[in-house]
Amino acid sequence: MHIAEEFMLHKIIPINIGGFDLSITQAVLWMWIASIIMMLYLIYCSRSMTVVPSNRLVTLFEVLIDFVRKDLVESFMHGKDVERFFPLIASIFFFIFASNFIGIIPGTYTPTANINTTAILAIFVFILYNVLGVFRNGLVGYLKSIVVPGLPAPIIPVVFVIEVFSHFARPLSLAIRLFANMMAGHIIIGVLIYLALLATGAFMGGIMLGSVSFAASVGMYFLEVFVKSLQAIIFAVLTSMYIAGAVAPEH
Repeated sequence: MHIAEEFMLHKIIPINIGGFDLSITQAVLWMWIASIIMMLYLIYCSRSMTVVPSNRLVTLFEVLIDFVRKDLVESFMHGKDVERFFPLIASIFFFIFASNFIGIIPGTYTPTANINTTAILAIFVFILYNVLGVFRNGLVGYLKSIVVPGLPAPIIPVVFVIEVFSHFARPLSLAIRLFANMMAGHIIIGVLIYLALLATGAFMGGIMLGSVSFAASVGMYFLEVFVKSLQAIIFAVLTSMYIAGAVAPEH
């Protein structure tokens, strides 16, 4: 099988409504599975919390919740906004975290290695923080907040246009960064394993070369664990920053 075929979407349940293709693909299926596993884990841990953590799963849950609250929310938001937006930021983090890691199991699919998944997430964040900014500051107040105060009047229009373009670039960078990182890791691991299998039976001494490629693929596999965690954090951090900047530009 060609390595690129791993990322091609296959319709599991074809659905077409009014000309719109709403088929259930393997990306949708594994996104549901990842979400269900994460929800069951969170429900189990939330009901098992005690003063002294009862097991390692609960301890990990408390560490993750504490990390999301302090480092991903309280670092950028203040006052009531922390309580207001913590559930949202935590949901985004745990959803991406689960979607990234479900693909590390052989035979599964990484939902976030599909540009459709990451694009929808990025567009949701873009619309959300702009709507919140207008709702909190009013349309005129929000547009004024885009430009850093204190600039000389003649350059304000130029800076305003640049800032508007930078805002429209945000969903693009959010979507492509997550998608590209998830896809690239799988491709590299796939190529290394393919080279290992190819070299092993191709020529004398191929076993040694194949072993090197296989060892490199194992090392890349562990690097992927780090990258998957990091990308979930980056997406949640940027979401928190964008929302904080929109609802409380004075900070």
